Amino acid sequence: MRIKYTYILLLCVISFYANAQYSRLMNFDPPINGGKPKAGLYFDGTYLYGTTSFAFPSGGSIFKIKPDGTGFDTLMTFSASGAADCSATLISDGTYLYSITKGAGLYGAGSIFKIKPDGTGYAVLHNFGSGSDGQTPMGSLYYDGTYLYGTASGGGSDILGTLYKILPDGTGYTTLIDFTGPNGRNPIGGVISDGTFLYGMTSGGGITDSIAWGGYGLIYKIKPDGSAYDTVMNFIGPNGAIPESNLLFDGTFLYGTTGQGGSMNGGTVFKINPDGTGYSKLIDFVDTNGRGPSASLLLDGISLYGTTVLGGTDNVGVIYKIQTDGTGFFKMWDLSYAEGALPYSSLITDGTFLYGTATEGGTDLQGVVFKIGLETDIEEISESPIAVYPNPFTSEIILSSKTSYSDLSVIIYNSLGQSVYTSTLNLYGQIKVDLPPFEKGMYFLQINSGSRNILSQKLIK
Repeated sequence: MRIKYTYILLLCVISFYANAQYSRLMNFDPPINGGKPKAGLYFDGTYLYGTTSFAFPSGGSIFKIKPDGTGFDTLMTFSASGAADCSATLISDGTYLYSITKGAGLYGAGSIFKIKPDGTGYAVLHNFGSGSDGQTPMGSLYYDGTYLYGTASGGGSDILGTLYKILPDGTGYTTLIDFTGPNGRNPIGGVISDGTFLYGMTSGGGITDSIAWGGYGLIYKIKPDGSAYDTVMNFIGPNGAIPESNLLFDGTFLYGTTGQGGSMNGGTVFKINPDGTGYSKLIDFVDTNGRGPSASLLLDGISLYGTTVLGGTDNVGVIYKIQTDGTGFFKMWDLSYAEGALPYSSLITDGTFLYGTATEGGTDLQGVVFKIGLETDIEEISESPIAVYPNPFTSEIILSSKTSYSDLSVIIYNSLGQSVYTSTLNLYGQIKVDLPPFEKGMYFLQINSGSRNILSQKLIK
């Protein structure tokens, strides 16, 4: 159930409801601009950045495009011998974009690379291939301010994959864990952090792992130094199977998807406490509402947004939303080959639209970049008793109010819906809030007093 708050005389609530209008920003054509995009997009406030897994006759490309569909530019086209199949979303440290290729490279087993947003400064940080360090990296990277963390779906001591970290200059490569079956196998997604532990999923292994069957997968956690590995939950089929996405952490729960399993074997959306308790399936996919979610989720504070690869009217995927308690499922769009099909990528938002890629379909059947109007349950309170400035901000914001508050909950979400800042503070007149070194882009600020939301608004850095 959607919860709305009304503040008589003091507040004017403006709901952000945009028509779920879908449009293509780019149709891919490999000889011209690449094709088969499998990764999601990164937004720096001006451009959307993405990758293609194929760019005939070479092995993929890096591109940028403005949210209105103009300004498309290919930053780099890989040679088939140098790198191939860019299938993970780009991330940024504020200077460079980082990602992986799952094929080719110096030894033919993938690479980690960086490149500047203007297309200069390309460098390979690590070539996979010895086996012990991992082979065929799959998941997107995670940056904690010091190290980049990632997963390889093969290689390691048992050839079942690894979790690794590396410094942004390419030094300090370390394998944190070798997956062996019972502790997971073949990770496809990357990791996230709650500030203490890294959390991830493997697509196989766990208590269902056997010689004859690779298992249904699991959720794991591990400290950034490679210690304290623990299984958070084993998937066994009815509760989900074969997860391929990253987890999402909102400060309380971990949220994720499984590509298979559930009551109809069409996959699930779930949530769970980081300690492994409180597991709950939010939805079982059943063809008409989608099937086979492989992408990570986007959170706007109340609702989760995602894609499925299959299912829907034409069985080529849907865009959906669901509230964090499992209610309010809504199929926002049925995809088609004409408009874009098989969306493996996660969604991002600029506060008005959702953006993503579809691997196939479009004018040349080689995939598209799309956007769709955001239907969000976050409400911006335009006349809140609390004023926030400056906006755009740099390293701090000021909260000001004529009303005094104790124990205000302050949460900031990034464009992926991930909680990137939380604090509890007292406000008596005015207070300065020092923020972490955020990347440029769109953020969402929520301030709650007890169970009451008293301010929700967009912030721009």
